[in-house]
Amino acid sequence: MEQFNDGSPIFIFSKMKDILDYQFPDETYDIMNNENTGGFNKVQYFLLKNKTDPKIIRKIVYRKSKTPIILLHKYNHLQKYIDVLNNSSIHEKKINETSADTDTDIDKVINYCKKLIANTQDEMMDHLNWVTASNENISPQLEFFGYIMDRKMHTNNDNGSKKIIYAIHKIIISEAYDTDLYSLYKDHTDGGKIKPDETLRDFDRVIAKRIIDIIAKVHNKAHRIPFDIKPDNIVINVTPYYADLDVRMIDLDSNLYHDYSNLLKKTGEHAPKELIKALSIMILANHFFYFFNWNIFQEYIKDNHSWFDEKKASLFALFCEVDIHTNTPTKLSQNYQHMNNKYLNYFITGYRYMENNLSCEKLFNTMFDNMKLLSSPNKSPDFPSINKDCANDGCIIAGGNSRKLKKNKITKHKIKHSCNKTLKKNSSKKGIAVIDQNSYNIEGKIFLKETLTGLKIEYEIKGLENGLHGFHIHEYGDLSDGCNSACSHFNPFNRKHGGLYSRERHAGDLGNIKSKNNLAKGSLYVKGICLTKNMKTSVLGRMFVIHDKEDDLGKGNNDESLKTGNAGKRLACGVIGLQK
Repeated sequence: MEQFNDGSPIFIFSKMKDILDYQFPDETYDIMNNENTGGFNKVQYFLLKNKTDPKIIRKIVYRKSKTPIILLHKYNHLQKYIDVLNNSSIHEKKINETSADTDTDIDKVINYCKKLIANTQDEMMDHLNWVTASNENISPQLEFFGYIMDRKMHTNNDNGSKKIIYAIHKIIISEAYDTDLYSLYKDHTDGGKIKPDETLRDFDRVIAKRIIDIIAKVHNKAHRIPFDIKPDNIVINVTPYYADLDVRMIDLDSNLYHDYSNLLKKTGEHAPKELIKALSIMILANHFFYFFNWNIFQEYIKDNHSWFDEKKASLFALFCEVDIHTNTPTKLSQNYQHMNNKYLNYFITGYRYMENNLSCEKLFNTMFDNMKLLSSPNKSPDFPSINKDCANDGCIIAGGNSRKLKKNKITKHKIKHSCNKTLKKNSSKKGIAVIDQNSYNIEGKIFLKETLTGLKIEYEIKGLENGLHGFHIHEYGDLSDGCNSACSHFNPFNRKHGGLYSRERHAGDLGNIKSKNNLAKGSLYVKGICLTKNMKTSVLGRMFVIHDKEDDLGKGNNDESLKTGNAGKRLACGVIGLQK
């Protein structure tokens, strides 16, 4: 079986229905909108309902690449395939079959395409980008990364010859967010503009901070630089109170989301990581300034103006760097200049896109000056109008533009998360589990905070041996027999064991925590569970358990792996209660 670099199989399906049936066996799905076309993808939204508990509803977005990554032509009189893969040179491969209508022949086409994909660096990198971003909460949660095969018969009008065309398109399915930032700041439900104040609002400040945190995570965790960083490629779940605004990044294809591990892993005084982060902020500040005339990063830049001014020469050197041997821009500099000339050149020069590019020095200096401005005095800013329906999952993003569902569809499909439907504005619950020192000399505290879509969990555990340890929520908070009376993992939907980001998982599967120098400290975000009493997915009164061994996340190829992850004995535990 052909695989991606992480060992997961390469899937090519013939129908969208087959993908959805395979990926979501425990859920029904309804189409929420007609297919929309974005920059490089065709986009469709689906509403998923749990078959066991229909109250559990979620949204997903189905992206299909507009351009096929593989195009196969089979001429019925020549019996050969000609394929074009990622703009490489055309080459031929003879096939012995005499018919293209048999299942056997189609299977051979699919297997052949899988081999091509497995040997294509760009596809391997795209998959790694999405998986890493999903695991690190940089992007919305990834549900599926694979491919679909479209098959058409084409007849030559001149000579009547026929050929079968197979087109392999990339499919990415992820959690759907409410809207993207371009739509949020550009579209107005009230049909008018709000008169600007002279300062940013709390809403703007929170979004700016979330974006800066995401940029840092992209650099520190994924070791990537997102060159196509713009409001269209940042999505948000709008909540009734700003503290829980959830912001993520999309468009992680390797052509514009590059691996710069060689730069981003450097440490020491001359490491460029902070400069690269500053350039990303400068770029986004200019997007907001030019497209919306409202720079949400202005206060951050103002607060750090001394650092920016001190580092201006270093930032310029990175942005406009020239190879001393060839006197041409480096790859990094080319990427920065190309993307920013493309999107910002028109606003600075009055010329559309690449017609009259600025010099690199002019482009950089203009961007550097403008990132310090809140707005231009010559025009009114475009403020986002936060639609209350968005905060209650009544709107979706589609092809880079927010689209309101028709009123009857909002009523029919309005999301009611089983845990959080009773949550009131500004009243999120907090929980705590205390792990008292035991015979293994392990102790610590775990804090929980309820949000509109799940729980944020922060932990600090002392005394664990260095390495990974399975971390779960078990069904009962019964300490009559120590940790053993907690029984099995919390599993209200009777699923198999997996990891925190696995498609198939127990509700209490939290993956592993890592201990270093006998201390495990960190945080994670778990969707679908809560602290609300009497809800099916409430974890109140249940128990955290820390195990002796690493959880294999259901990949151990034995029955126990699908129950416990082979995580070993229970070292420590604590009952989850409400925090005062």
